[in-house]
Amino acid sequence: IMRGLSVAVPTPFDKEYRLDLATAADLTQWWMEVGLGTSKSMIKLCSAWGQGPDLSDEEWPRLVETVVKAAGPGANIMCGLRSKDTLRTIEDAKRAQDLGANSLQIELPYNHAPTQDQYVKHFAMISNAIDIGIMIYNTYWFGCQPIEPETMLRLQDAEHVAAVKWNYPDEDGYDKMKEFSHIFNVIDNSGQVVRCHKNGGRGTVSAFAPAYAADELKVWDLVESGRYEQAQELEDRISSAL
Repeated sequence: IMRGLSVAVPTPFDKEYRLDLATAADLTQWWMEVGLGTSKSMIKLCSAWGQGPDLSDEEWPRLVETVVKAAGPGANIMCGLRSKDTLRTIEDAKRAQDLGANSLQIELPYNHAPTQDQYVKHFAMISNAIDIGIMIYNTYWFGCQPIEPETMLRLQDAEHVAAVKWNYPDEDGYDKMKEFSHIFNVIDNSGQVVRCHKNGGRGTVSAFAPAYAADELKVWDLVESGRYEQAQELEDRISSAL
């Protein structure tokens, strides 16, 4: 289910900067009506684009609970988790799972300067503790090592590690996704959806889908059918119009 459009939806607040859960519920119902939250598009909460870093540990669970209820049974709801140590991440992962999220976006534990071995242990421990899917977010730009293709291959036995949101510091490294794209769903995070798909990728990050779902879903349908030039032309038109 972690494929297609990864849609980081915004979090509504009122004029006093408090969570506006009523608006969150209304927006969720609209997003479902226009085709998000399906087998080809994840409604992703609490990500950086969704003000996740600004939500307290009391606020984000209330948001997840509200959106899950508003979306209804069978909706594809992903919860983004902030970078924490392994045990605190497991606590958050279990909480998001209990609230009804069916997948998680988990950042690298960059505050701890992890090694590749520690990445394997970190994500394997989280996987063993939960029953929903994990999309690793390769957030190397916060000063840690990127998770390497060889490390992804070492995680193939971690049952619930199912996807990776992929970017890499250099061009050659980006294309190394071909080493593991037959095992994990690779979601492009570099604005190169066509290149990613040609390398075996299964999705892309969408900045515009919360407002222009039909257009972004059409882009993905074109990519999936191999009509790459048409997909790129439509994506460029959307970007230039905005």
